[in-house]
Amino acid sequence: MTTWGVKPTNSNPPASGHGQTDEAAAALGFYRTAILAFGANAERDGSPHGTEIRKQLERLSKLLGARLTPDCVKETIAKVTFFLDQWGAAIAKDSRAQADETRQLLILLATTAQTVGSSDQAYATRFTALSENLEQVAAIDDLTQLRAAVVQHLTELKTVANQMAEKSQKVVTDLEAKAAAYESIAFKDQLTSLPNRRCIQQQIGANVESNSPFSVVVFDLDRFKPINDEYGHLVGDELLKLFSAELHKHTRTGDIAARWGGDEFISILTCGEDGARSYVQRIKKSVFGKYTIHPSGREVEVLVQASFGIAQWAPPEDIDAVIARADANMYANKRQFHLAST
Repeated sequence: MTTWGVKPTNSNPPASGHGQTDEAAAALGFYRTAILAFGANAERDGSPHGTEIRKQLERLSKLLGARLTPDCVKETIAKVTFFLDQWGAAIAKDSRAQADETRQLLILLATTAQTVGSSDQAYATRFTALSENLEQVAAIDDLTQLRAAVVQHLTELKTVANQMAEKSQKVVTDLEAKAAAYESIAFKDQLTSLPNRRCIQQQIGANVESNSPFSVVVFDLDRFKPINDEYGHLVGDELLKLFSAELHKHTRTGDIAARWGGDEFISILTCGEDGARSYVQRIKKSVFGKYTIHPSGREVEVLVQASFGIAQWAPPEDIDAVIARADANMYANKRQFHLAST
């Protein structure tokens, strides 16, 4: 029978001599070195299993040096085989666990991609394809290939998500611009550019709800209809624009001057009745008076005056009630104006 690694001799081995002893010692040294090398390599995998295998193999190597018998060598071979099998099984288990975790991540990413993609039709096709690819990658058994595929598809997912985010931001910006335009239309008088009735009602409602003190001043231009009748509506419109600009100019920041409708204006002031009366006197001095208009190349000069009514909000008064009181005071003032002018 031929023994691998040993030169064949006759079938009757010598009874004694250093030849066989030296070969056995060399083989044993090689075997111990191999055991220690296996242990060192096992520890390089970075897991607790590798360190434990190295310690076990070191013990076996020392055992071979202490007592060299056929039974000891046989027992050592069996233990080395057992320990290496354990190490291999542990590595395979860890790799499977990592692969399983990666698969679960992939499936989660696939589901997320499909859900997000469905919210934007333009990206739905790309997300659907990416989801299908991720689900296919999850079936890969080789951990190295699995990791490479994960990196590739995560990069693609990030690219698509960034593109979608940029588009979403543009959509938000466009919506904000449209909302601002709609708000301008909804809350601004188109002729004079002053806040309109809806805006004033909203502001008064907010003041009432927050229990913030305020006063209302209503202005009604006197003898505006004769101006329209004599010079035409274009002159009347131009006069309303000029009056509105001056009214806004002389209304302090924090207060609101608005067009209530027709030739009627309203101001919401963050003050009491005394402050409102001071405001009216300032408007009489700076806003009432002569206005020069140039319709169709000709010059028209008109005198603008207005009747006014003041009402300080008295809780628990609502919007309609406080405006009604200001209106009533304005009409009382108008009657006095007409009596004085006749």
